[in-house]
Amino acid sequence: MGAIGAPSKVHILGIINQKEDMNYYIEDKSSSLRIVFHGIEGESIESDYRVFITINSIVIAGGYFKENTFYATNLISPPLL
Repeated sequence: MGAIGAPSKVHILGIINQKEDMNYYIEDKSSSLRIVFHGIEGESIESDYRVFITINSIVIAGGYFKENTFYATNLISPPLL
């Protein structure tokens, strides 16, 4: 899974999916990574209440890695055009 940005915060592009273990994952054609959304809540963290994201949505997620899990601090839909 490709990531860009400083080592402390990165942005990744992928599809949101939920597996049998009831955890959410961000996936691309080569890998799957568990994603946690707890960091999105709160006024100090970038979030946009107008964005509607569902399972199988393509997203750009910003956040950080810790112990093979991606902790999202912001989540946006890529532009359609």
